[in-house]
Amino acid sequence: MFECFEAYITSYAEFTKEELKYMRSLATEKKLRRRQMLLKEGEVCRHKVFVAKGLLRTYSLKDDGTEYILRFTPENNCTIVHHSYNNQVPSKYNIDALEETVIVMWTREDFEEIMTAIPNLRLFAERLKESNMDAKPGKDHDEYQLYC
Repeated sequence: MFECFEAYITSYAEFTKEELKYMRSLATEKKLRRRQMLLKEGEVCRHKVFVAKGLLRTYSLKDDGTEYILRFTPENNCTIVHHSYNNQVPSKYNIDALEETVIVMWTREDFEEIMTAIPNLRLFAERLKESNMDAKPGKDHDEYQLYC
Protein backbone atom coordinates (compact mmCIF):
# COMPACT_ATOMS: atom_id res chain seq x y z
CA MET A 1 0.00 0.00 0.00
CA PHE A 2 3.01 2.28 0.03
CA GLU A 3 2.19 2.77 -3.65
CA CYS A 4 -0.85 4.80 -2.60
CA PHE A 5 1.34 7.11 -0.51
CA GLU A 6 3.85 7.33 -3.33
CA ALA A 7 1.11 8.33 -5.83
CA TYR A 8 -0.23 10.89 -3.34
CA ILE A 9 3.06 12.56 -2.54
CA THR A 10 4.42 12.56 -6.09
CA SER A 11 1.28 14.34 -7.27
CA TYR A 12 2.41 17.33 -5.16
CA ALA A 13 6.21 17.22 -5.29
CA GLU A 14 9.06 15.51 -7.12
CA PHE A 15 11.11 12.79 -5.45
CA THR A 16 13.82 10.54 -6.83
CA LYS A 17 13.42 6.77 -6.89
CA GLU A 18 16.08 6.57 -4.19
CA GLU A 19 14.19 9.00 -1.95
CA LEU A 20 10.95 7.05 -2.37
CA LYS A 21 12.78 3.80 -1.68
CA TYR A 22 14.18 5.31 1.52
CA MET A 23 10.72 6.50 2.65
CA ARG A 24 9.36 3.01 1.97
CA SER A 25 12.19 1.33 3.90
CA LEU A 26 11.18 3.12 7.10
CA ALA A 27 7.42 2.77 6.62
CA THR A 28 5.20 0.19 8.28
CA GLU A 29 1.93 -0.99 6.79
CA LYS A 30 -0.88 -2.00 9.12
CA LYS A 31 -4.38 -3.36 8.57
CA LEU A 32 -7.13 -2.26 10.91
CA ARG A 33 -10.46 -4.01 11.36
CA ARG A 34 -13.69 -2.03 11.57
CA ARG A 35 -13.83 -0.32 14.99
CA GLN A 36 -10.21 -1.22 15.79
CA MET A 37 -8.46 1.51 17.76
CA LEU A 38 -5.30 3.10 16.37
CA LEU A 39 -4.87 5.58 19.23
CA LYS A 40 -6.70 5.65 22.57
CA GLU A 41 -7.18 8.69 24.78
CA GLY A 42 -4.31 8.70 27.26
CA GLU A 43 -1.81 7.08 24.89
CA VAL A 44 1.01 9.03 23.28
CA CYS A 45 0.73 9.54 19.51
CA ARG A 46 3.98 8.02 18.19
CA HIS A 47 3.32 7.74 14.42
CA LYS A 48 2.61 9.80 11.33
CA VAL A 49 -0.23 7.96 9.59
CA PHE A 50 -1.34 7.90 5.94
CA VAL A 51 -4.64 6.20 5.06
CA ALA A 52 -4.07 4.09 1.94
CA LYS A 53 -7.48 2.41 2.07
CA GLY A 54 -10.47 2.88 4.34
CA LEU A 55 -11.60 5.57 6.76
CA LEU A 56 -10.39 6.75 10.18
CA ARG A 57 -12.23 8.83 12.75
CA THR A 58 -10.64 11.12 15.34
CA TYR A 59 -12.90 11.84 18.31
CA SER A 60 -13.11 12.48 22.03
CA LEU A 61 -15.60 11.30 24.61
CA LYS A 62 -17.43 13.71 26.87
CA ASP A 63 -17.97 12.81 30.52
CA ASP A 64 -21.47 11.56 29.72
CA GLY A 65 -20.11 9.20 27.04
CA THR A 66 -21.17 11.36 24.09
CA GLU A 67 -18.75 11.26 21.16
CA TYR A 68 -17.36 14.52 19.80
CA ILE A 69 -16.01 13.87 16.30
CA LEU A 70 -13.13 16.13 15.31
CA ARG A 71 -12.49 14.77 11.85
CA PHE A 72 -12.74 11.91 9.43
CA THR A 73 -9.64 10.87 7.53
CA PRO A 74 -10.50 9.23 4.20
CA GLU A 75 -8.17 7.48 1.78
CA ASN A 76 -5.19 9.46 0.50
CA ASN A 77 -4.99 11.66 3.57
CA CYS A 78 -2.93 11.67 6.72
CA THR A 79 -3.82 12.09 10.34
CA ILE A 80 -2.01 12.83 13.54
CA VAL A 81 -2.67 14.43 16.92
CA HIS A 82 0.16 16.97 16.84
CA HIS A 83 0.04 18.07 20.46
CA SER A 84 0.55 14.50 21.61
CA TYR A 85 3.02 13.63 18.83
CA ASN A 86 5.20 16.74 19.13
CA ASN A 87 5.28 16.90 22.91
CA GLN A 88 5.11 13.14 23.56
CA VAL A 89 2.24 13.62 26.00
CA PRO A 90 -0.99 11.63 26.35
CA SER A 91 -3.59 12.32 23.68
CA LYS A 92 -7.01 13.71 24.53
CA TYR A 93 -8.36 12.01 21.42
CA ASN A 94 -9.11 8.55 20.06
CA ILE A 95 -8.54 7.38 16.50
CA ASP A 96 -10.36 4.31 15.20
CA ALA A 97 -11.23 2.66 11.89
CA LEU A 98 -14.79 3.05 10.66
CA GLU A 99 -14.24 0.28 8.10
CA GLU A 100 -11.51 -2.13 7.07
CA THR A 101 -8.54 0.21 6.74
CA VAL A 102 -4.93 -0.04 5.60
CA ILE A 103 -2.48 2.57 6.83
CA VAL A 104 1.15 3.41 6.14
CA MET A 105 2.93 4.85 9.16
CA TRP A 106 6.30 6.08 10.37
CA THR A 107 7.60 6.47 13.90
CA ARG A 108 8.42 9.99 15.01
CA GLU A 109 12.14 9.24 14.91
CA ASP A 110 12.01 7.66 11.46
CA PHE A 111 9.94 10.49 10.02
CA GLU A 112 12.37 13.09 11.37
CA GLU A 113 15.22 11.09 9.84
CA ILE A 114 13.42 11.09 6.48
CA MET A 115 12.71 14.82 6.70
CA THR A 116 16.39 15.49 7.40
CA ALA A 117 17.56 13.26 4.56
CA ILE A 118 15.00 14.53 2.02
CA PRO A 119 14.71 18.34 2.14
CA ASN A 120 11.98 18.30 -0.51
CA LEU A 121 9.77 16.28 1.86
CA ARG A 122 10.32 18.83 4.63
CA LEU A 123 9.34 21.62 2.25
CA PHE A 124 6.23 19.68 1.16
CA ALA A 125 5.25 19.04 4.81
CA GLU A 126 5.70 22.72 5.70
CA ARG A 127 3.53 23.81 2.77
CA LEU A 128 0.86 21.26 3.70
CA LYS A 129 0.94 22.43 7.31
CA GLU A 130 0.57 26.08 6.30
CA SER A 131 -2.33 25.39 3.95
CA ASN A 132 -4.11 23.33 6.61
CA MET A 133 -3.54 25.96 9.29
CA ASP A 134 -5.21 28.53 7.05
CA ALA A 135 -8.14 26.20 6.45
CA LYS A 136 -8.76 25.12 10.06
CA PRO A 137 -9.07 28.06 12.41
CA GLY A 138 -10.54 27.47 15.85
CA LYS A 139 -9.84 27.66 19.54
CA ASP A 140 -8.24 24.20 19.72
CA HIS A 141 -6.35 24.66 16.49
CA ASP A 142 -2.94 25.57 17.88
CA GLU A 143 -2.93 22.98 20.62
CA TYR A 144 -4.47 20.02 18.79
CA GLN A 145 -3.57 20.35 15.14
CA LEU A 146 -4.58 17.28 13.17
CA TYR A 147 -2.86 17.78 9.83
CA CYS A 148 0.30 15.85 8.91
